[in-house]
Amino acid sequence: MSPAGTPPYRLASPWAFFAAVLTWSWLFWGLSITVGHGVTTGLGTAFAFLGLLGPMIGGIAFTHLTRDRDGRREYWSRLLDPRRIPAGWLAVALLLPPALMLLAALLDVLTGGSLTPFRDTLAPFLARPLTLVPFALNVFFIGPFPEEFGWRGYALDRLQERWGALRSSLVLGVIWGAWHLPLFFLQGTYQYEQGAWSLWFWTFMVGILPLTVVFTWVFNNTRRSTLAVVLLHFMVVVSADFLNATSGTNVLSTVLWIALATGVCIVWGPATLAAPPKGRGPRSPPRPRQCLSRCLPRASASLTTRGPTSGVYRRRGRASGVRRSPAPPDPVVPPTRRSPCVPAPSVP
Repeated sequence: MSPAGTPPYRLASPWAFFAAVLTWSWLFWGLSITVGHGVTTGLGTAFAFLGLLGPMIGGIAFTHLTRDRDGRREYWSRLLDPRRIPAGWLAVALLLPPALMLLAALLDVLTGGSLTPFRDTLAPFLARPLTLVPFALNVFFIGPFPEEFGWRGYALDRLQERWGALRSSLVLGVIWGAWHLPLFFLQGTYQYEQGAWSLWFWTFMVGILPLTVVFTWVFNNTRRSTLAVVLLHFMVVVSADFLNATSGTNVLSTVLWIALATGVCIVWGPATLAAPPKGRGPRSPPRPRQCLSRCLPRASASLTTRGPTSGVYRRRGRASGVRRSPAPPDPVVPPTRRSPCVPAPSVP
């Protein structure tokens, strides 16, 4: 699943990208915490926004530094072209997160949870439905859109060039979770309201791993469409904002994401997390190419030669122990008798 346009630059290592993005984002978020007092002030909000752009700036910069023209064109195509997304997978991206969160909320209520937090969360939007528009735009452009320029738009391809889909997802999930760490100390953010080292903190850090696996699953089955993952990420955040209203729902949704990621690995396979092409069997990892010059001496050394003893064949100077009958001699054709009166045919 190697993308187009991958010149062998050292800068193309995913670790260089991760180091650059973490340095950029943590620097500005640290300034927002220490100087701007979080997003409660104008200066703090500016620093926080610059930190949020780390994956986006990193994804675009590293793509243009390490990809050739075809690779850069494909990068933008995967982000902007909706034709890459089959209708079924578009439905998965848009409907799977709310369905999973609804199931978690229902299980929470059935096991003794209260409906009041859900009513309090939905009441402002039900009273003024038009407020959903600025809310959705804010969620889209503050989280999923700039982040996926880097995480799935650039880094996931680089990781899958080295490892299988599952391992790449787990590595990316750890980095993605670590990237969010300063936000738990940045006043005015969603993570700050959850509280550092709280139950919500740990469910966030644990839940981001199966979430990354599901993101890779959708990514690999939509011809590596970054746009599909942007939509999936957007629906995950919106569903959580509306329905992740209690600690019970928070824990249950994390368990459901883990169960879903496990099922995906079992059904689609951890190597690719993708269905094989139609009419073909399951994919197998490519075999390394062998050089013909290396094969020729080995093949010539394995040729069998007849030993000094009739009927015994030797391999590499040692008797193989297998006795084979020698090749039969050429058949002897008896001479034909000619009449002494008929002269022999002349040879031209």
